[in-house]
Amino acid sequence: MKTTLSLTILMMCFALFPLNLLADDASVLPKGNFSLNLAYMHYLPWDERYDKDGHEEDAAIDYNAVLDSSVFPDLAMFDGLVPGSPNLGTTVTSFDYSYERIDIRLAYGLTEKISIGIKVPFIWYKNKVKADLDTSEATLGKNNLFMQGVLPEEYDSLPLLPLGTPGLPDGAVTPLTSDDVQSLLGEGLAINGIPAIPGYGYDRFETWEEQGLGDIEAGLKYRYHQSDRWQLAVLGGVILPTGEGYDPDSLQAQQLGGDTYSLAFHSYNDYTGIRNLTLNGSFLYTLTLPYDDDRRVVEDPHEPLTAIVESVDIDPGDLIEIETSATYQFDENSPLYGTALQLLYNYTKGFKDDVSGPGPDSAYTGLERETDGELQFITASIAYSTIPLFLKNEFSVPMDFSLSYRDKFAGTNGTFKTKYVQAGLTVYF
Repeated sequence: MKTTLSLTILMMCFALFPLNLLADDASVLPKGNFSLNLAYMHYLPWDERYDKDGHEEDAAIDYNAVLDSSVFPDLAMFDGLVPGSPNLGTTVTSFDYSYERIDIRLAYGLTEKISIGIKVPFIWYKNKVKADLDTSEATLGKNNLFMQGVLPEEYDSLPLLPLGTPGLPDGAVTPLTSDDVQSLLGEGLAINGIPAIPGYGYDRFETWEEQGLGDIEAGLKYRYHQSDRWQLAVLGGVILPTGEGYDPDSLQAQQLGGDTYSLAFHSYNDYTGIRNLTLNGSFLYTLTLPYDDDRRVVEDPHEPLTAIVESVDIDPGDLIEIETSATYQFDENSPLYGTALQLLYNYTKGFKDDVSGPGPDSAYTGLERETDGELQFITASIAYSTIPLFLKNEFSVPMDFSLSYRDKFAGTNGTFKTKYVQAGLTVYF
């Protein structure tokens, strides 16, 4: 239903005020001309993220924990009955992410000052999960004779017992296995076919992968000033939630889209007063609109296990980006004529989400914590254009080729530490 509504709005955009989210500068297409751009992004595999203080940490850190009463509160009943903390063992988990993306951009020069267009992304996303259980320090195990009438009455109805409990038959109590923990995360642990411990209701914790449409963007760019030193433009756009969103039943899944409609407002400011060099300073603002969705209601984002699922109202934090770039184009006296080099820096600030639901406001603070954040990246690019040759009738098709490398070198609050290479092709017609 969300996708159908998005496509309807998209058609209205083309009919009434079709939009464009293409270049990162103030340039627009000449009137009556189209451009078709294909950009392929290949992310280098990653397994790290940034914490709330900007330090690097393992992306799976929240899933490497001692399975004690902080995870399974019922284990508190064994306090004082076992040496140390009552626990089922320690999870040993790793995440290895891979991501590929193709963006298809189509733009049209509506007038000499206005370009319109659309961007459609296709995404391939994978999280390779390794999940094991280390029981070398476990103090509790599974009662394999649960409800069989074999053990003394005080033990018979307990699904868990201290490991090494004296006076019990060999094999009566054994450490939990990885599959047992999977059951505790999912439908619950059954022993001898008898439901013993209720689960959290999550899907199986294993490798996840998804491919599909990302969030479609559309926009209109208006160049309101052009001189021999300055080129200035503004952009207004809409982002449609056509990508797969949040899954409350998966601990390892990632989103292909942002879950909600957003409005984009960009300001591009190019200084062209230096020969062969364009300096750009851009301000980008994304207004995310409120929506409602099902969420797992956690008390702490770093303790993600909870059986509580509620429909909540979410007002996502908006995004502000400041971007600067320098682009050098070799002139016609150079053997590299038609080639351009660019270095770009981006700082992004995301503001905190506001979440409310049927319960008291204090119940949803865990869903709001660490939803704000910052990130910084640099991108180095090289591009070659056949347009100079086309204008001389020495090449039949005007097109650009580009190759870029992006490094996200700083971030906070769970921002992934990523790098990618991008290859692009633009054809003008």
